[in-house]
Amino acid sequence: MICSCQRDSNAVTVESDAITEVTLSGPGAGGPQTASAVLGDVISAMIPPASTPETSQRLPIVDDVVSAFYVRMDVADRPGVLAQVAQILGLQGASVKSVVQKGLGERARLVMVVHPLLESKFYAAVDMIAGLDFMRSRPRAIRVIEEEFT
Repeated sequence: MICSCQRDSNAVTVESDAITEVTLSGPGAGGPQTASAVLGDVISAMIPPASTPETSQRLPIVDDVVSAFYVRMDVADRPGVLAQVAQILGLQGASVKSVVQKGLGERARLVMVVHPLLESKFYAAVDMIAGLDFMRSRPRAIRVIEEEFT
């Protein structure tokens, strides 16, 4: 291993039969600091990790989380479509934060953001909505992490 350090940048070259040569470079803290960090990493790789102690406590596995969701639905724009979608969401405890419709007729798109609720409840609603006769394809949804929807 070769460690080359210049005023404002550092480079480390790793050579081996398996990978030939790999060079990593970028801004750095300086020669001694980089050399110290690299040496610490090498020593950590050589020393076997401490064993993890046995635990007697079982921790719960989280398989259902609360989140806001964005959902996009390709629909046929007919009277009552929005009402049916909102009703199904409501039956699962989802409250709609925002809704936008683009397009008309058979090629409309509904985009909604729902307030936080259990993921299982939200996807139960999505499964029900997917079976409605005006849906052109299965709804697509993602979690919304931020509270601001700008």
